[in-house]
Amino acid sequence: MKHFARRTIAPALGLVLLLGACGAAPNSYKGKSAGRAAPEAAAMRQGDMAQAVSNLTQPAQVKPRLIKTASMRLTVREIDTAIAELRKILSQQQGDIYNFNDFRGGANSRRRVDFELKVPQGNLDQTLEAVGKLGNVINTKVSSQDVTDQIVDTDARLQNLRKQEAMTQKLMDRSGSLKDVLAVSNQLSQVREKIERLDAQVKRLKSQVAYSTINLQMSGAIAGGKVTNNPFGLQVQDTWNRSTRGASQLMIGLLLFGVGLIPFLPFLLLLVGAVYILQRRLRRIVRSRQPKTKS
Repeated sequence: MKHFARRTIAPALGLVLLLGACGAAPNSYKGKSAGRAAPEAAAMRQGDMAQAVSNLTQPAQVKPRLIKTASMRLTVREIDTAIAELRKILSQQQGDIYNFNDFRGGANSRRRVDFELKVPQGNLDQTLEAVGKLGNVINTKVSSQDVTDQIVDTDARLQNLRKQEAMTQKLMDRSGSLKDVLAVSNQLSQVREKIERLDAQVKRLKSQVAYSTINLQMSGAIAGGKVTNNPFGLQVQDTWNRSTRGASQLMIGLLLFGVGLIPFLPFLLLLVGAVYILQRRLRRIVRSRQPKTKS
């Protein structure tokens, strides 16, 4: 009897639950069209859930962070006029001059000016194109350094350190004894020091990414002189400059080597004296052993 009751009650409860679910459904789902729409809605919901899961599992796309550096050499007819035009170009491109070295003189009345320029990275190509129109371009070079991973990694470390800072601050507020307060305070200062160092590193990297560097070398004539836009002549001049720099570096190296030997000079003198005395004794021994000739 009990077995019969269990066999009849269980299907009855299932039927009641099924009817309740059907009764709880809205009227728009009744009929043949509603019967077809329900599976379609379920499929749409499953598709949205699958897309959401796919978006969570796929890694976020990180924009590349590049540090761009450019160099350019050019000759101009009048260097003062070219410098004035360069300042106008930088004003238009939101750039500025960071370093300025002016070299004057020489037998051919030439003048060379070296610039270090900073411009927004988005304006780098336009700036190079505008500067190249000031004279005769000898060479141009653009290089890039990818620091995306470095910035992302440092940002993540900063977030973890800031969380650690907040937790350490809470521990410090709860600490009772002086010993615990000093220990937590020391740990908190170390965490903050790391945060400041990493924060400065990230700011420097982001600044280098935001603003590109242009190393510009501009050569022209001093007032009253003439410029010969001759690449061969410039090559000869550059070769001569490199040779003179190499000779000066060699002289400086020899001088430094001599200065470095000064502390060892007494030992060298003793060594030279010992060798000299030994040679003299050897000569005496050799002479004493030679047979004497009779006259």
